[in-house]
Amino acid sequence: MSIKTTATIFAGLLACQTVSAYDFTISSGNRNYTKDSGPYRVSGKDMKAALANPFASHNWTAAGPNGTSDYTYTITVADINLNDTAVYKNKTMATADAIISLSAPAGANLTDWKVNHKIYIPEYNQTWIDLFKPSDNGDCKTALSDACLAKLTSKPRNGSNWPEECPPTNSMSSFAWNSTASSVVNADAWVNYYSRPHDASNKTLVEKLSKQVFPILLEWNHAKTNQSVRSMRCVRATVPSPSPNPGTTTSSTSGPTSSATAPPTTTATSAPASTTSPAAGIAGLNAAVRKDYLLGAAALVAGYMAC
Repeated sequence: MSIKTTATIFAGLLACQTVSAYDFTISSGNRNYTKDSGPYRVSGKDMKAALANPFASHNWTAAGPNGTSDYTYTITVADINLNDTAVYKNKTMATADAIISLSAPAGANLTDWKVNHKIYIPEYNQTWIDLFKPSDNGDCKTALSDACLAKLTSKPRNGSNWPEECPPTNSMSSFAWNSTASSVVNADAWVNYYSRPHDASNKTLVEKLSKQVFPILLEWNHAKTNQSVRSMRCVRATVPSPSPNPGTTTSSTSGPTSSATAPPTTTATSAPASTTSPAAGIAGLNAAVRKDYLLGAAALVAGYMAC
């Protein structure tokens, strides 16, 4: 079946947004898995289990509304089985899901603050990933120039176009989400980026998704003072270890998930290398992106909605 570009926006009961493109869907909504379900109606209990036992996970410092670096992005990648759900009954099926959350330090006063998020979704390819060195602490600076970062954080910054000051890519789409600060920092996830169902024994998608690097524009806005603070972070679930051999990397498979303020290590479970190519995977996404995206950029889009 040919891969087609689709872009669909849904407004849910929780003022959530969902946009589908090719073989992946991105969805936002400040979800709390004690009461909310996950992709394909996976139960909140199973989502909690996936967060507790991920394929890979990493913490990255994030700038708070006063410019401090005591907030934390957590990106967790898991291959979530779709058995016993209302949609997929086949126990061999799974979805690879990148779950991103933002947490605040204890006692943070976020009254009257709102958060605008814009996540960029690059085409998966090794050239893009290799731009980010193992030493990158999430500030994007091993890959993105000062001119690029200045353009990304400048106002107004509307649309999904990737600035010409930034490294060229075959495609770069984006997704925007707006919510109250208190709701986003208390959520288990403010965004999910998940695949179409695939054979659970094939780990190709979850392995690639764990290596992907997502640039995120974080903007704090105060409702009464109009104070605004913008910053860029580049997050990934698997951080490669420095390798003595150019072009090769290895990742830690044990130990606690690290903070980006220290030399990064990654919590990741080992998985056998897949010998089959998934019918719906990131490789297919790349081919479709190159054909369908105009001038290397397109929007999965969507407007700002309060949650």
